[in-house]
Amino acid sequence: MDSKKISIFIMFTLLLIFSQQALSAEENDSDKYTFDNYGGEEFTPQPMEFGENLNNQEKDESLSIRTTERKHVLFQFYANPDKEKRQLLQDHGVQLIEGAGHYTYIVSMPADLTPADLPAESGLRWMGVLPVENKYDPNLGLNVPEWARTENGQVEIKIYFYDDVTDQKAQLLANRYSSSTPELLYYSTSKDPLAYGVITDENNITSIASEDIVKQVFFPEPEPSLVSDSTLDVEQSSPEANQLPGFESPFGIMLLLIVFVVVKRKGSQ
Repeated sequence: MDSKKISIFIMFTLLLIFSQQALSAEENDSDKYTFDNYGGEEFTPQPMEFGENLNNQEKDESLSIRTTERKHVLFQFYANPDKEKRQLLQDHGVQLIEGAGHYTYIVSMPADLTPADLPAESGLRWMGVLPVENKYDPNLGLNVPEWARTENGQVEIKIYFYDDVTDQKAQLLANRYSSSTPELLYYSTSKDPLAYGVITDENNITSIASEDIVKQVFFPEPEPSLVSDSTLDVEQSSPEANQLPGFESPFGIMLLLIVFVVVKRKGSQ
């Protein structure tokens, strides 16, 4: 094969690769509202029809959170809200707490507010409840580790609260579920979120995570003596970290083609 034919072959191959990349980008763009739900499950909520939303909202029991003041829910926007949209949301009592996915935020809002009460200029696409599973310990779920169990069979957990929750409300909740005096782990003024350590019955974990003001429930860290060397070795040598880039990517294919051309040209000289 002469140099001209090789050049044509390379141009055709590169054009094919870039076309596939462009199609892939368009497909990914259609999924830009997908985010990870509990357990790593991908979830793409459907946009709400706000013209009929008020009646639908009243019938949706999943959004009827038991609270008399405010509630924490998920908001997804068509695009990340700019300064003007954030101010508009604040004017309606909606406070963005933290990001939760693609264009998705955990928000604090008046308990009786529905998306139909927000103007279209807010850019809201969807509103949904926070699954209680999202609040479990991300590594262990409800699988209580042995080091978190007390001698009498109860469980030691850490309860983290949202930034807008007052110290008084957090303490009241911790007292309600703890069998002993709760331990204040972090103040709300520290760099870490407001948190309490409590000792409670295992069957209370889901009830605690279901509380609206609770952000996350964690089990305590194990004592160093309870962590085996083999566990540390697994954590420090993940397969992804040791993998070399393969020739499956477009970059790898192009590199292979360039090497092929160079070798061919040297062979023809």
